[in-house]
Amino acid sequence: MCGGSAFKAAREDSNEQKKYDETGLVVSSCKHCVVPYAINMFKGESWTHTAFMHNEAMKSNAKFFCYDVVCQYWKWMKTKVARHFPEYRNLTSEMTGILPIMHKNAHQLPCKILWNPRWTTGMGLTGGEEHEQVFSKLYLYAYVLKHMAKHSNRASYYRNDFLTLAILYWNWDKAVSEILNDTHTIKTEHFLENYEREYKRLDVYAVN
Repeated sequence: MCGGSAFKAAREDSNEQKKYDETGLVVSSCKHCVVPYAINMFKGESWTHTAFMHNEAMKSNAKFFCYDVVCQYWKWMKTKVARHFPEYRNLTSEMTGILPIMHKNAHQLPCKILWNPRWTTGMGLTGGEEHEQVFSKLYLYAYVLKHMAKHSNRASYYRNDFLTLAILYWNWDKAVSEILNDTHTIKTEHFLENYEREYKRLDVYAVN
C-alpha cells in the first residue's frame, strides 16, 4: 500500500461489519462544505461509492476530485472501469485528482508531489479536508441513529429522514453563513472607500 499504510478505503469491495444493516454514510462536499450527495453504506467503504460520487461531481461540471487514496483510485478508474466502459473515461481525462492536504502525509513522497493540492493549478488554498467539517457535525447524531436498526422498519425510515434533514439543515446553515459573509464584505468595502475619501480630505486640510 502507498506509504506502507493499509487504507481501509483502498478496495473495490468490502464485507466488513456484516452485523449491521447500514454500516455508515459516504458524504461528498464542495469547497464551501455544502453536501450535494450522500450514500448509505450496507457494507464497508469501497471504490464503488467513490465512483458514484465521482460521476455525480462530473455531472456538476466539477474540475477537481479529492479523495483520501486518489493515487490508487485513479489507477483503478482508468484501468478497470474506463477501459471497459468508455463512457466513464472523461472522469479522469477531464477532471484532476488531488489528495487532501492532511491525508497526503500518509502517502509516499511521489504521491505527495503528484497529487498535492498546493501544487495543482486552479486549486488555490483549498485543502480538500472540507468533508471532515461535515463529519464533525454528523458524528454527534450517531448516539441516536445507532439504535435505528433493521428489525424495526419504521426506525429505518426515520434514520434516513433524520439524516436527510440533518444534511439539509447543515447546507442551509452554510448558505446563510455565505450570505452573511458577502454582506459583511460589502460593508467592509464601503467602509474602506469612505475611510480613504476622508483620509484624503484630512491630507488636504493639513497641507492648507
